[in-house]
Amino acid sequence: LNKITGYFEANYMHQITLETIAKDFGFSTGYFSRYFKEVTGKKYVEMLTLFRIEKAKEFIRNNKKEKLFEVSEKVGFVRYRTFSEAFKKYTGQTPENFRKSVWKEEL
Repeated sequence: LNKITGYFEANYMHQITLETIAKDFGFSTGYFSRYFKEVTGKKYVEMLTLFRIEKAKEFIRNNKKEKLFEVSEKVGFVRYRTFSEAFKKYTGQTPENFRKSVWKEEL
């Protein structure tokens, strides 16, 4: 699991497919998918999305002036809408509302 987390840390900003990560770890896609779910309890894409959302939250906390679409690109989302929907699904609030709650005293 530490190797997988390290891989995400080094590559989350890129377009990582299940095929890519399986190949990089030397496994078939099917085997890696089953192994990943067994070890983490989550599907690969869900875990990568959660990792990216946590990184986005860090970026938002650390820089109130950065545009949210730029944050979404930095953490590996191709489209802002996809990022915004995933952010709301996993945090319960939009990226805009999250930023407002973090920076409420200064905005």
